[in-house]
Amino acid sequence: MKILYFANPSSPHDAKWINLIAKNHDVVIISQTDLEDTVYCDTDITIHQLLPQFQILKHNRSRTIHKIDAIIELFKPDIIHSMYVIPNSFWACDSKKNIPHVITTRGSDILVEYPNNYIGIESRKKLLIYSLFNRKVRNALARSTAITCTSSAQINVVSKFSNAKSLLIPTGIDFQTILDLKIARKTTGTFEVFCPRYLKPLYNIEKIIFAFEMFQKTHPNSNLTLIEKASDYADKMKAIVSSLNLNHKIKFIEKMDFKNLIATYYQSDLVIMIPESDGTPNTALEAMATETPLILGSANYDSSLFPNDLVWRLETNKPENLVKAMTEVKQMNQEELKNKMSRASMLVSENANLSNSISKLEKLYRSII
Repeated sequence: MKILYFANPSSPHDAKWINLIAKNHDVVIISQTDLEDTVYCDTDITIHQLLPQFQILKHNRSRTIHKIDAIIELFKPDIIHSMYVIPNSFWACDSKKNIPHVITTRGSDILVEYPNNYIGIESRKKLLIYSLFNRKVRNALARSTAITCTSSAQINVVSKFSNAKSLLIPTGIDFQTILDLKIARKTTGTFEVFCPRYLKPLYNIEKIIFAFEMFQKTHPNSNLTLIEKASDYADKMKAIVSSLNLNHKIKFIEKMDFKNLIATYYQSDLVIMIPESDGTPNTALEAMATETPLILGSANYDSSLFPNDLVWRLETNKPENLVKAMTEVKQMNQEELKNKMSRASMLVSENANLSNSISKLEKLYRSII
């Protein structure tokens, strides 16, 4: 098969699917012009960097669409696949001919961007822009041949706008590689807490810091590791840590490649993430795969992947609730905890394994061409 992707090669989520599909099929990517420094797609995959920022009120997109049509004419794809609704599927819909079109949604597009576009907007012009933007979302979904979603919550949303075949296909994690990267658990007496989400307001990092400040008063051997991404919010978080005199207990790591990320899971006693909203985060699945206890916040998580008997889920993201869950993990019988985490890892292996996701995706491709 030949597959043309509208995707972001700087996204590990996009790249992991595309790289594996490219092993058995011809693949071409059309991406935005302003890629980040790191490109995760394999070097032998052709990438056309030609998509400018999508602006809903501008009608001068014809030059870009002409270039896209030329690529389609030359490559002659069997499938067009838009990874992420906004705005990749817009470009695909504006340019594609009579070619099956698959759209992949994730929690951050259909569950976060789409419903929250109007929050805090007072300008009539901006309200118009977001109204048109959301109409584009609905039209793209309605015109698609098939839609893959990473959670059942997304399927519930897209089914309101489209009669297309909708499938639950988690992005998936490379379970075997995670096992291959396994390192021995630490033997020191410290209790290591890790939040693998970047320092952004969405992820409620300040609540994690405040909860840790309370937790470490009764568990002074505990430490917290955070992943830094330079921003005003990150500076604010560092200032909070300093004001609480916790610089010696809270560590900020600027960059972390996949190998070090997995090593950090294995070296941690607890992983925490309490975002305001979320989809099916790979970071949570990776933690479970490494058999590391996981606390999730009050976001609408897929219970089939994150059941209450295998992960700790908060009713609200208040620091006090987080402290209670952290204490429960810390005080749990070690044999019971080990058994629980083993079952969590098995669940991920069976239901969110990257190889299984690719098999489902290839089966979908074959069914629509």
